[in-house]
Amino acid sequence: WIIATRDSLQKQYIKGARDNMYVQTFRRPDLNRPVKTNSFQMGRLIVYETLGTWHMVNGAMGGPFVNFTYYDPDTERLFMVDYNQFAPSVRKKLP
Repeated sequence: WIIATRDSLQKQYIKGARDNMYVQTFRRPDLNRPVKTNSFQMGRLIVYETLGTWHMVNGAMGGPFVNFTYYDPDTERLFMVDYNQFAPSVRKKLP
C-alpha cells in the first residue's frame, strides 16, 4: 500500500520537463535494488520506514529515497513524509 500510494502521489505532483515524465519507485531486485520496509516505535506511534530508489519514467533522473508513514490518532490523520535525493553532479557507481 505504501509504495502504490507513494507512486500515485508522486505521479500527480512531481513532473518532468515533458507531460509523459513522472517519478516512480524503481523495483529491480535482480539488480540488487530492493524496496525495503521496516517498522519502529516512536513514542506511541508506529512508523513505517521504506527505503529504495526512484527513477523518472521517460527521463534520465533517479536516486535513493526514504519514506516515513505513520498514523496519528490524536489528529486522526495519516502522514507520509518522503525524501527523494538527486545529485546530478556526483559520480555514480554502476551495479
